[in-house]
Amino acid sequence: METWNKSRIDQMILDKVEENLNLDYKAANALDRGESKKKEIVKDVSSFANSAGGVIIYGVSENQDSDKRHFAERIDPVQREQFSKEALDQVIQTIQPRINGVRIHVVSISETQCCYVVDIPKSETAHMARDGRYYKRHEFTAIAMEEYEVRDVYNRRTHPKIEASFHIFRDSFRGRIIFKIKNTSKVIAKNGVIILEVPSTLVSPITIDGVDTIVHDDDNRHYWYLELPFENLYPGLEKTLFRNFDYVERISINGPRGANVESREFLKIQIFADEMPFISKEVPVLNLTSSWINI
Repeated sequence: METWNKSRIDQMILDKVEENLNLDYKAANALDRGESKKKEIVKDVSSFANSAGGVIIYGVSENQDSDKRHFAERIDPVQREQFSKEALDQVIQTIQPRINGVRIHVVSISETQCCYVVDIPKSETAHMARDGRYYKRHEFTAIAMEEYEVRDVYNRRTHPKIEASFHIFRDSFRGRIIFKIKNTSKVIAKNGVIILEVPSTLVSPITIDGVDTIVHDDDNRHYWYLELPFENLYPGLEKTLFRNFDYVERISINGPRGANVESREFLKIQIFADEMPFISKEVPVLNLTSSWINI
């Protein structure tokens, strides 16, 4: 993990790194012992945990020009005596329920000044702010969550979460589609499947291990359909799935009433596992390379 220090923050300012869903800059006056500022701290930190996690840097001011908003302008250091790391941690610990894994990095600017970098993980449950509401990150700010969004966050701990990447290896006569999947949740993925819709121009005409199904979509474009099932993927574990394919002589495929049917120009991937919201990705054929692609 890259270390947080003054040089790193200086480089972010120089590189004009903009605030985003996972990054927020806060000037020194955002830290105060007043109740209103504490409420803002709790709201901001909980919004990251309720979303995808991220980093809040206290002690960096934003540019005030309208066309440069959300860019870091300069280091605006926190006075250690006025607001210590312990004081910040005490405020964060008032979030209900507590967020596991929050880390506060102290970046020294001088003997009496510093920046606090708060590293917040994505949580497996929803966290409530002091006003009794739940917040999420939206672009550059924290906004209140809808009821269904809160339910979805609570459900993170009841279903698995799968992260996946794939790679296509081909030579003159033989090829292989390889998937790496990982269960990043604390729940077993008991039953899952990767569904592939492979453009015929990518691997066609072909024979695929165990599958010879060709499908026409509503636009009369054809593709090969295959499934890669998996089961009992335990928390933190990875699994590799693959299918081989062979090139054969080109065939002609006709659609309804003999109409010419063209191939799709994208590879479509869907991943299902128990009650997890399904994952879907379309990758244009032209974007496929020999490197691994995240889904």
